[in-house]
Amino acid sequence: MSLSRFVWDRLRAFGRVKWMYRAFYKMANLVYKDGSKVLIRYGPASGYHWRHYQCYQPWMSLGLYEPDVARLIYKSLCAGDVFFGIGANAGYFTLIAAKAVGATGQVIAFEPVSKNIKTITEQIALNGLEAKCRVEPFAISDCDGKASIVIPERNANAHLADTLAPHIVNQQGAIEEITCITLDNYVAQNAWPTLVKIDIEGAEVKALRGAEKMLSGVDAPTFLITAHSHDLADQVKFLLRQANYEFMDFPHMIHAVPIRSGRSQ
Repeated sequence: MSLSRFVWDRLRAFGRVKWMYRAFYKMANLVYKDGSKVLIRYGPASGYHWRHYQCYQPWMSLGLYEPDVARLIYKSLCAGDVFFGIGANAGYFTLIAAKAVGATGQVIAFEPVSKNIKTITEQIALNGLEAKCRVEPFAISDCDGKASIVIPERNANAHLADTLAPHIVNQQGAIEEITCITLDNYVAQNAWPTLVKIDIEGAEVKALRGAEKMLSGVDAPTFLITAHSHDLADQVKFLLRQANYEFMDFPHMIHAVPIRSGRSQ
């Protein structure tokens, strides 16, 4: 077990005890002042600069956030690949993918929340990654158009107002009007992804329903999808099985890889 995995497991255990989580959160925010520039020292994002804001997970600043997911993304991408981060939040996995795809690859961070768009843009600029990284201010859904998004106090739990998100305890928050787009319509005029990570608080099925052409294409991408309930996971897997995907053994997310034989053009 790596050091980052060991520490993350301990942090997650602490996080299940409310007072321990709050104590750690306060301690981290005493070490890293709001808006401070830090150097990430651990994990695949090590060596990058990070602008620490107290509204995001403090272990991103340490490079210890979701280490298994971070390593899988880093190892799954090669030079020249294209990574889609759907629900990019503060841009942590954007930086990791940028390191993996090299100078010839591309990283597209999809994020509709205005605060997060500003933060990701800042993280990209802080590391001089503008040539291969960009932020698309869209929510990925099953149709194009306008929608409302609810932004709770923890903006990592921002979710479409018309989407059930039972895993979120407090579903109240600020409302922003956003723009939705389907993956099929986006890739019709933009780069085609190699790896797609989706974590959009209950709207994962909507994202896949708007990606029928992508899922059935000869170059269908690999997916990493967070499903926040057993029911949602079953729906996601059903759609992916229909599209001729198989599932890898990965405990933290749905890791789906296309079976290449017999795919349509």
